[in-house]
Amino acid sequence: MSCPIVPLSNRVLVRLIEEPARIGSVLLPSSVKSPGPKEAIVVAVGPGAMASTGSLLPMTVCTGDRVLLSGYGGTPIDLQ
Repeated sequence: MSCPIVPLSNRVLVRLIEEPARIGSVLLPSSVKSPGPKEAIVVAVGPGAMASTGSLLPMTVCTGDRVLLSGYGGTPIDLQ
């Protein structure tokens, strides 16, 4: 399946991995929770950044890699 969005430069498109439901845990309001790191799968990768010398700096992640994201990192988009 091809991705409808193609990242440019050193951008990466990821799909968040849903956290499993926890049994027996305490539910806290969203105002109390701090967004911790999230796990995601890399869906698409840009070609890399351009160095000042004009050469292309390759990306260090590939499609299919599992990555950790900052709780505040990224820009959410809805493809549906």
